[in-house]
Amino acid sequence: LNIGSNKPSENDLIKVKHHLIDIVESSRDFSVGDWLKLAHQSISDVLSRGKVPVVVGGTMMYVQWLMFGQPDAPKGKSSSKEAVEEMMEPFIKVNDWSGGLNILREINSERADCLSKNDWYRLKRSIQISIDGENKSELFTGRCKDAAFDVYDVRAFFIVANRMEAAII
Repeated sequence: LNIGSNKPSENDLIKVKHHLIDIVESSRDFSVGDWLKLAHQSISDVLSRGKVPVVVGGTMMYVQWLMFGQPDAPKGKSSSKEAVEEMMEPFIKVNDWSGGLNILREINSERADCLSKNDWYRLKRSIQISIDGENKSELFTGRCKDAAFDVYDVRAFFIVANRMEAAII
């Protein structure tokens, strides 16, 4: 499946070696964590050949994980995700952040203290991971690991176009 916006042209792909473009069939599960492993492998490969890797495009979440590291959250089970959605629905309906947060606080108070107010996604995900954990030592903290800034000599550049001018082009 050929999806993606503003991908390099066929001609550009021939001229300059690109990595991680059209590498997964849409029917296959593929997470940002999966991509991150491949990105580190590709960067290491380019560096091993004495070249300078250039990371461009993609979603900001992918770039953020590459630069700042992967959160220590394990994959969740679909059954617990559904249970947490059901558990949190009454709190979300009435915007009872404190009530929802108290559920996490009972399981993992350290993580509860780190969440930003009304970040329902991270609250639900934190509860899910805490429920899925086999023991308390597996509870995640939200800390990140394997940040590119810790592994590579990183230089970041951002090119931003005026949206109105870009729309005319």
